[in-house]
Amino acid sequence: METMKILAYQITEQIDLKKFVHSFSGKVPQIDSGEYFFRNEKDQYLYLFKYGVACFLGYQEREREELVKLILQFSTQEVEGKIQEEYHLQISPDAFEIGFNHITIGEQDPASIKLIMLNIAQSVALNYYSTQTGKLLEDIQNYTLKLEKYGSFKISWSKLKRFIGRALNIKNRIADNLYIFDMPQIAWDNEYLHQIDQGMKKEFQLQGRTRNIQDNIRIITDNLELFTSLTLHRKDAFLEWIIILLILIEVLNLLFEKLL
Repeated sequence: METMKILAYQITEQIDLKKFVHSFSGKVPQIDSGEYFFRNEKDQYLYLFKYGVACFLGYQEREREELVKLILQFSTQEVEGKIQEEYHLQISPDAFEIGFNHITIGEQDPASIKLIMLNIAQSVALNYYSTQTGKLLEDIQNYTLKLEKYGSFKISWSKLKRFIGRALNIKNRIADNLYIFDMPQIAWDNEYLHQIDQGMKKEFQLQGRTRNIQDNIRIITDNLELFTSLTLHRKDAFLEWIIILLILIEVLNLLFEKLL
């Protein structure tokens, strides 16, 4: 039984695939789906996604490092920390099994490998989005604790808008980029590929993890709506006091003129 290692990394927030592919292959790419799948004569596979994930099969560590350096040249906002998945692909004639940290298939078929790498990449992306929503929740909880303890909190309007932007960005990127609840096109008319896709989704618990992130985003947006309402009310109250003060100054000026 032949065993190969698949590695997927969340490298950056976004990859400019067209520029990368042009530099990597010297060809003008036609990329519409936001992903790039490459196989060379050595049976090495590279699968890149515009949402910042790179997936490798058959590359040595030094080769992967060189490719990551090249990818970063065409990327925005490198991700801090190491978010990755390691998965094992086993080839055994007439076999099919999906287990903890491995999948066994009957032959090294590019379509099957592409689908396997796709699901691993989506798992890595969900780890990243989960980390991001977790950080947002921690920040939100700090403000809600202050609201509970002191009856008020301080947050600038610009910071509040950044919170809203971050939450919406995560929500939109999941909806736009991942095939968590939909079947990838290559598996539509192929029962074997459909079996691989469904099995991988179940193994990585992709749908459940996505729902958890979406639930967290709903909690975040509910809190942000409350914070926005309180902040706007505070701004309105501040403006009312300014108007009252201006009226008072005008009245005092009139009284002063009459006294003179």
